[in-house]
Amino acid sequence: MYFFEKIGIRIGQKILDFGCGKGNYTIPLARAIGRRGLVYAMDLRADTLDSLKKRIFFEKLTNIKIIHSSDKLKIPLGREILDAVFLYDVIHDHYFTDQERARLLVEVNRILKPGGLLSIYPKHIEVERVIEAVEQNNFNLKQRMQVTLIHDDEPVEDVILNFSKS
Repeated sequence: MYFFEKIGIRIGQKILDFGCGKGNYTIPLARAIGRRGLVYAMDLRADTLDSLKKRIFFEKLTNIKIIHSSDKLKIPLGREILDAVFLYDVIHDHYFTDQERARLLVEVNRILKPGGLLSIYPKHIEVERVIEAVEQNNFNLKQRMQVTLIHDDEPVEDVILNFSKS
């Protein structure tokens, strides 16, 4: 929870965990923002969302909304409604071409409130390439942090990038 506080996550916020998988970040985010907040957990894979639903039930969390999407470039949320978007281990070349990545960042810009947080874990892609792509889409690099994260269910030391919407 301290990790989320350190990057500016607060009680009552609305957050999107894009490409949430089985919820390694969704669950702690839901705890960090409390019952007044809301985490949208979005993924393409129904099987991982089913695993997440079981975890949500087991943890008795009521502030997570599951979004199963068949389109990785459309986020079915309204304009400027979110305080933060998390793109953790999802924007690399395995999932997105450069053009698709740019289109995704336009969508993220659309749904984030002015000054909103875009937090990226740039696993499997060069950090400088990510910074350049994100800054070209009306975001400003605010913070570059070395942190302990979960990757493939194991703790790893790596970098995250935090941007604010211009």
